[in-house]
Amino acid sequence: MKYLLSLVLFFQFTIGYTQHEQIVESIDLGSHLSPLVSIKKSGKTYYYHPTANLWIDEVDEHAADLFVVIKDGKYGLLQESGKLLIPIAYDTITLETRYEGQWYEGIDYDYKFAVLKRNGKVAVADEHGNIIVPFDYDDAKAVNKTVVAVSRNGLWGWVSATTGELLQEPKFEYVTNFYSDDFIEVRDGEKAGLARSDGQLIIPVQYDEYMRILYYGKDVRFEANIANNSYVFDTTGSVIISGHELYQAITGSNFLVFKEKDHLGIIDPFSKKVIVQPSLDYIGSFNRDLAIAKRKDKYGVVTIHGDILLDFEYDEISFLTAAGRYASEFVPTVSLAANGLEGVRDENMKARMRYDAEMNEKPYVIAATKKGLKGVFSWEGKPILPIGKYDGIDRRYCNGKSFYHVESKGKMGITDDKGKEILPAIYSLDGSYQFSKRAIEHEYPLLDRYISFSNGKKEGGYREEIGLFDLKLEKIVIPIAEQNIDIVSSNRILIRKSLENYESAFYSYDIKQDRMDTLPDNIEQCHLLSDRFWLLEMKNKQYRLIDFDNKLIYENPDWNTNPSYYLLRFPEYDKKNYGEFFYGLKKIYGKEGNLFINDKGEEKRFEGVDQVDAFYEGIALAAKLGQVKGEERKKHKYGMIDTEGRVVLPFEFDNVYAASSDGRVLHVQKGEYHGLVRRDGTILLEPIFDDISFSSSYPTVMIVKDGKSGMADTNGKIIITADYDVIRRNYQAKDKTWPVMVKQGGWYYLIDENGHKAPIKAKEKE
Repeated sequence: MKYLLSLVLFFQFTIGYTQHEQIVESIDLGSHLSPLVSIKKSGKTYYYHPTANLWIDEVDEHAADLFVVIKDGKYGLLQESGKLLIPIAYDTITLETRYEGQWYEGIDYDYKFAVLKRNGKVAVADEHGNIIVPFDYDDAKAVNKTVVAVSRNGLWGWVSATTGELLQEPKFEYVTNFYSDDFIEVRDGEKAGLARSDGQLIIPVQYDEYMRILYYGKDVRFEANIANNSYVFDTTGSVIISGHELYQAITGSNFLVFKEKDHLGIIDPFSKKVIVQPSLDYIGSFNRDLAIAKRKDKYGVVTIHGDILLDFEYDEISFLTAAGRYASEFVPTVSLAANGLEGVRDENMKARMRYDAEMNEKPYVIAATKKGLKGVFSWEGKPILPIGKYDGIDRRYCNGKSFYHVESKGKMGITDDKGKEILPAIYSLDGSYQFSKRAIEHEYPLLDRYISFSNGKKEGGYREEIGLFDLKLEKIVIPIAEQNIDIVSSNRILIRKSLENYESAFYSYDIKQDRMDTLPDNIEQCHLLSDRFWLLEMKNKQYRLIDFDNKLIYENPDWNTNPSYYLLRFPEYDKKNYGEFFYGLKKIYGKEGNLFINDKGEEKRFEGVDQVDAFYEGIALAAKLGQVKGEERKKHKYGMIDTEGRVVLPFEFDNVYAASSDGRVLHVQKGEYHGLVRRDGTILLEPIFDDISFSSSYPTVMIVKDGKSGMADTNGKIIITADYDVIRRNYQAKDKTWPVMVKQGGWYYLIDENGHKAPIKAKEKE
């Protein structure tokens, strides 16, 4: 049962002041101890929780959402929310917490316990303040989330962490968590044994030093030693095998590696049959039933059944995945489904992990080195690339087949999965940086499809001659030349070939149709647009838009690379490329600020508007000239329109700025007043404020009206009315904000996220 705290005890020992507003000498925010703040009264500094109106002398510990607090020499447990879980009435309180992996805000803890001490005895409370272990013990500590260790007279046992039931009388010198929540390692002096969490001793306390786990075997097993004799146990504590110096698990197998007279072998622990005689100096972990082994300073490969797949004659051996990566000898390959993608937010990282998992599921090969020369063998031990010709080999995978990037005496080539050279090893490695595939860097497996190769520099040349080999088509698709090759999309490759007199010729390679097209002459630069058009920068500085058949879509003498126009600069939105078609319209940046074309090259202007930004999500910022009241001059007024020219936001604003890093929220100005508008035209804060301060680092917006400060959220809801002389965020607290410190009428106050003011104030801040 759970032992609940006495309400009488609670009211007797809870230290709090009345809810009447109190005056202190100074207030300061609590930094890493937030939401606690620091206050000074009568020359003494206290910690204070604004919501609970609780005064504290010291904070002894802070873990998870819990504080161990001290008042008048007594300890209590306070939750960050302000709830006093355990009254301030104990001699000491120690937190026992655990979580897996790297800490981050909001992480789920495996357990959270508090060990309470009073009058020389200890009890244990759970994270809700319920007493689960009564004051019957000398000491206590958490073992895992299901068991709490308890001590009497220097000996340890344990109780259930949920019911407080005594599962094992204190009789061991030491107990600790082992492998999982189902097991506990127990020790007396230098001897170790193993018990179940329910108190059953399954391995007697007679083994030297510590219990060990044999990882990655087919079944969970434990190991322990007496002198030089090793014992292997199953999870019931039964001895499976003993009599050797050492045992190691074999990945995915019931067999074990064993050590005898400084040599290693393999044994079946059930039949006791020796699979591989103890003659090896080293055995790596088994991967797909093969392991790299070493005998007399030479490496070979053995099977899990004891056969020698590759004899012991190699200087190095490694296992390669389909993607050419080294397969770990120490950790088994785990499928993506087993690992999961929980916690991975980056979509590019997810794509990489999925691709790696797919490659890991495909057949492995064995790479071997002898006297500096390399070769590749199949998983069955048959030679694919016999040793003797190549000093460098890199495996690639494309279109369901393996390929090998090979090197010999500084020259490179490519072979197929049978070892046949499909690109002769007569080329140089491409170190020119003239080949780019940045546009497809997250498109798997297309990224691995192409290999660039080089013929070096021509005499007197300053750039390398390079070409491009397509593994899927198994041929050279871009012949070698002095050129730049840029894969600009999953469908197109752009080639810029160097000519005499520093001139260039541009070509487009259609990946799907395996077709090379020549682009027009007199091009300075070329850009892919919407994967449908080429945007050409001509040598006369004019732009030209053409399709993939070189048909002219649009040109305009005023549309050029060096314009002399006076267009408004609208806030950038979400780092989008301004050159693209958005909602079927592309903005033309020329002398006009209100000119668009559709994908047929037909021009479109919006009536009654002077300047229009590119359309994002169907809405565009726009401006038109309007008369300034009392003046002869005209000035631009900002608003928003949709693709049909309908007004979404009235043209009433004098200035517009990006308020968020992605431009989704805009800071607008109307005369002397400021407001916030979402990019879709929704007004979040009416333009009635003297100033607005917005930062993507915070979920709140600072507002100023009539010289007074307040705060709103990013949806425009007023959280703190603009009534204060000063507002100071709590940078290391919740949302980097709460509680905030405000100043009003010469007094400093604290306000929480619900707008509630703490009953305390000061004339000074620390």
